[in-house]
Amino acid sequence: MVTSLRSFALGCIVFLLSQQVVTGITCYSCTACSSTSGASTVSSSVSGAQCYTYTYSSYYYTYYNLGVSTSCSSLGSGYSCCSTNLCNAGTSKFSSRNLAFALLAVASTVRAIIAH
Repeated sequence: MVTSLRSFALGCIVFLLSQQVVTGITCYSCTACSSTSGASTVSSSVSGAQCYTYTYSSYYYTYYNLGVSTSCSSLGSGYSCCSTNLCNAGTSKFSSRNLAFALLAVASTVRAIIAH
């Protein structure tokens, strides 16, 4: 019983350590870039800040304005806003490290349940 409780506690600790504490927001940033892949990043610790994307076309090319704003609703039409890190380029936030921690936490928890 003590071993299964330890395994369960270890699984919970690993899971909690895999979660990231977010203070502020990080967004992709570029002006008139033709691809979101070459954008730099910019961060803001202001409460309520959001990432924005503005897409427009000129002749046969599509351009992007990406950045962070504390008043996204006032940017005007054509802007889309989102509230998670690096969300303004459609990039996955789930890293392989987080996947490994999550799988380890699940395995430890299942082991604790089976041992019980």
